[in-house]
Amino acid sequence: MKYIYPLLMILALVTSCKSAKQNGVNKPAKINSILLERTPCFGFCPMYKVQFTADGTVTLDARDHLPNKLKGKFSGKVGKEKWNELVKLLHKLDYQNLQDMYGNRNVSDLPSVNLTIRFGKEEEKKVNDYGGRGTPELTKFYEHVDRLVYEMKWDVAK
Repeated sequence: MKYIYPLLMILALVTSCKSAKQNGVNKPAKINSILLERTPCFGFCPMYKVQFTADGTVTLDARDHLPNKLKGKFSGKVGKEKWNELVKLLHKLDYQNLQDMYGNRNVSDLPSVNLTIRFGKEEEKKVNDYGGRGTPELTKFYEHVDRLVYEMKWDVAK
């Protein structure tokens, strides 16, 4: 009889954990925006800041050394398919569990990649990747964003 109470408590705990997972508590939150910034180095590294939002709006602050020679502030649009590709890559990265910082700070002259992902109601994940080689998957994500930036049709921002 004295073991019934602890046994019931354990059973209640196990049952509540199971029902939380079944109700989708562990589902990834909806991504609202993705901001990627490439910082300068002492050479000719591309420097820009680009933000993609779930409605397809894209803003670009092209600072220097972009292969498409853009410089200044621009706006553009991506279709649902391109947005979904970005989101799929981030989910594949398990973005909420990425480290906050990557890279060897003992090496100078490397550019950083700063990534901010806004999701859910008001949550965000920030990653500072000194050298831009945090993980192979992150590198693929950066390269994908670079391709979009270099290939998109841009309008001068008003």
